[in-house]
Amino acid sequence: MPELLPDLIPQNVYGFPLRHVSPLMPERWRRPDGFLKLLMGGPGSKFPVMHDDLEHAHAQITEIYGEREYSLFPPEDTPYLHPSPVQTSLSQIDQPHEPDLQRFPLMAQASPHHTALKPVRMIFIPMGWWRAARPFSVSISICTAIMDRSNWPGFVRDVCATPEGRPFKRLLKRGHRIWRAPAP
Repeated sequence: MPELLPDLIPQNVYGFPLRHVSPLMPERWRRPDGFLKLLMGGPGSKFPVMHDDLEHAHAQITEIYGEREYSLFPPEDTPYLHPSPVQTSLSQIDQPHEPDLQRFPLMAQASPHHTALKPVRMIFIPMGWWRAARPFSVSISICTAIMDRSNWPGFVRDVCATPEGRPFKRLLKRGHRIWRAPAP
């Protein structure tokens, strides 16, 4: 939907536009959506599932239409959120707003934060925070992944932990040493 891009200007200078579509990015990490993600849903949907970003990105989400509830959990709650043994950045809990404490007893020790996002409102979710969203109505949001020196080392670890990421290890670590935040 390129006609919507002018509505998203100015872009966040820390977002590294198009970093995920670069041919230098290992294939596992390359995404055709690149820098911006369009999130759409309606009542009854629950995408995304409860997760934290494996790539250590901060998320900036702007609600364009409708209303969506976010359930957020701090990184220290990770042991209580029943991470999947297969993919540790995904929780096995399918309804964080009404968790089944018989199946997920540790969830009772978690400290959730809930907020509703309405049109023209934005939420910043720091790296490591778990989240899930559920629309109260038809909902359209834009998500921006943000990388800066606070989360770059974690991104490098994630990318370099995969066999296809190993050839890029030196390049990414070098980028960590020389990267400087742009002037405001």
